[in-house]
Formats: sequence, C-alpha cells, structure tokens
Amino acid sequence: MFHGPVISKSEVRPGDGWRYYFRGVMVGDGHRPAGTSLRAAQDQAGVPPGVWRGQGLAAVGLTAGDVVTERQAELLLGEGRHPDADWIERERLEAGDDPAKARRATVLGRPIEHNRSPKTEKAKERTPWLGMDLTFRPPPTAHIAWALMDDQWRLVLESCQDTAVDKTLKWLGESVAQIRWGSGGKHRAR
Repeated sequence: MFHGPVISKSEVRPGDGWRYYFRGVMVGDGHRPAGTSLRAAQDQAGVPPGVWRGQGLAAVGLTAGDVVTERQAELLLGEGRHPDADWIERERLEAGDDPAKARRATVLGRPIEHNRSPKTEKAKERTPWLGMDLTFRPPPTAHIAWALMDDQWRLVLESCQDTAVDKTLKWLGESVAQIRWGSGGKHRAR
C-alpha cells in the first residue's frame, strides 16, 4: 500500500545556512568538490537541478520550472533578497537610484520573526528566519517498488510523486502560508 510523501521541515535562517544546500543536498546528499560548479556536481551525481515551484513566483517575476541558479539561491536563502537582485540592483543604478535605494529595492521584506519561550527564561526570545524548507520523500515502500519496476512503471511512480508534491505545495499556498507586513504591531496577513 502506498502513502503520500513524507515531509520533513526545517527553518531557513539568514546567513551562511544556504551553503548547506549547495555542499550536499543539491548534489544528492553527496560531497561537492571545491571548485566544481553546482551543475557539474549535479550531473556527476545524477541529480536534476532544482527548479522554481509554487504560487508566489509570479509576484516576484519568476517562472515555474525555471532552473534555480546557485547565485539566486544565495541571494534568496542567504540574504533574504530577490533571486534576481543583482540584475534589479544594476537596473536601478542605471536608472539613477543611489546605491542604498537600489539595494533596498531587492530586499524581500524583513526576516520572519519566530517567537519561542526558552525553558529557563520567562521572556520570549526572537529568532529570525527567512522561510521554511520542506523536503518531500517518497515512503520506503515506494523506494522498493521503484527498484523492482521496469522503466515505464518507474516513470509512473515518479509522476505520482511529482503530482503529490505539486498538490501539497498548492494546498500550503492556499490554506497555510501567510505573508505578514506592516509595522508598529499592525501586521496584516494574506
């Protein structure tokens, strides 16, 4: 009996955490030798490149299915800036904006604030994070079935996994995810 994908989650924090994805995850949980481009390491490991997915892409001018470049992920996950921030900043500078204003135009809001109460203290600690990493994995029974099937049925099973991921992302975008904005405690969500 097959069940849907298993989803694990972790918070994406600003800083160098994005490097974790490029050193191992995006090359099949393997090792990426220094000086090897991401695409070359993915080809060597037999891992397809990451692509943009989700409902919010149009709002930031991205297209579903386009390959995520290493620089785009560095900007988004490492700095909380638009994936095409380099291009946007260059365009703004050419249009006459000062460097600070051009850079601000690429920032995608402020980091999300996640509040939690430490067990030893009563005061709340504010820990910023940029987003949530969701990893979709087929259940072990699907791995076994995939290994025992011929290529035609493997493609069917892979298509089922892709459909499950797409439907889950759609549901999350419509029913769970919220964007908060505003200041002075007057945050609104949509």
